[in-house]
Amino acid sequence: MEVAVAEPDAKVREFARLLALEITEFEPEDLAPGSLAMKLTLSVCLRRCELDVAYSEIALDRLRRSLMEASGLSPAEEPLPLPFPDRTQRVVNACHYTYGLIARAAGRMGLSKVAAVEEGMRAWDRLAGARPGRRQERAR
Repeated sequence: MEVAVAEPDAKVREFARLLALEITEFEPEDLAPGSLAMKLTLSVCLRRCELDVAYSEIALDRLRRSLMEASGLSPAEEPLPLPFPDRTQRVVNACHYTYGLIARAAGRMGLSKVAAVEEGMRAWDRLAGARPGRRQERAR
């Protein structure tokens, strides 16, 4: 019988999924300068997943790669979020970028934004399974 070793970043994955699904519901005014929608959504998702903001950078980077993998968007053509010295501003900026990436991925795949996020999460799992260091132990 095979028993999977607990995924060390399961909370990071759940955070990425939850945040992505939440921001698919945003309206243009939620993205306007001065709107607190992104910061509040980020805060709620971090709290629900019991994560520190530092982990959100890891989650957003993996989500970016997963959405590009699922949709076939080219990393060479896809812009990178602008870096900021302040971590919170970097993360908020990456969330805004992710909103646009979800829309581009959905358009490429011919899916709704929610369905594109779910395809991205399946790609996340495939990519995570291909990472070195992942293993399964056999119960005896």
